[in-house]
Amino acid sequence: MPEIDVRASTAAPPEQVWALLADVRTWPGWAGFDEAAVETGSGVGEVRRFRLGRRTSRERVTVLEAPHRFAYELLSGLPIRDYRAEVTLEPRRGGGTEIRWRSSFEPQVPGTGGVIRTRLEGFIARAARALATVADAPHVRDDGDARRDGATERNKDVVARLTRELFNDGGDLAVAEDLLAEDFVDHTPAAGSSGDRASYQQRARVMRGPFSGIRTVSDQLVADGDLVFERWTCTFTHTGEFMGINPTGRTVRMLGFAQYRLRDGRVTEFWGLSDALSLMEQLGALSR
Repeated sequence: MPEIDVRASTAAPPEQVWALLADVRTWPGWAGFDEAAVETGSGVGEVRRFRLGRRTSRERVTVLEAPHRFAYELLSGLPIRDYRAEVTLEPRRGGGTEIRWRSSFEPQVPGTGGVIRTRLEGFIARAARALATVADAPHVRDDGDARRDGATERNKDVVARLTRELFNDGGDLAVAEDLLAEDFVDHTPAAGSSGDRASYQQRARVMRGPFSGIRTVSDQLVADGDLVFERWTCTFTHTGEFMGINPTGRTVRMLGFAQYRLRDGRVTEFWGLSDALSLMEQLGALSR
């Protein structure tokens, strides 16, 4: 049975962290969900509904011991079964709280446990870090600031997810329709491209033709208001014709920078810069 064990720490006391954790209405502000609400019940047995993009999941609260222990189980929405999770909040010596988020599950499809575990662990790790950050900020005493700080973390999660799904083998290209606004504008489009949402999605699709084993990592994400700045690294193998260059079988590494503007959890503008000269050099095109 795959297991996940994530930790985060904050200077906020357990009571302050608990106030966010126990109130499902705060989860979109720090956990990255688009929507979160109580479906039925209250306290232990409460059923919560979460929406992230097109996917909706439902969970039931199984333990509610304020302000130290919270547990829940998945009812529906993910290709797994017997999913159970527990969040514990332990006071730290000298002040603050140690957050520990553990979960386990069984994959519905044999052989998919590793992939699912990696994605779930990444999501939970980001949520735990965001919970720690949001709980520690003065916004806990100011609802307006809480929403702003939560939105900043959520914007970073949106960008990370966009990169992960569009520019990695096995990613879901349809995510672009969820994360890019209808009036999205790419200010640095490829030659002949319209720079709209469809063309940005097509950019990711075209990349999968001549290259395989594509892996893109967001090395750094910095948010400022409605802007997110990203430094990324992409590696892949040249296995198909690219700009007249026959397959070389070479593994290539590219670096790049991007800036995104977001509104209501969706990207509205994009500016990008990548080291295309290095790409051509690694493929041997500049030595001809």
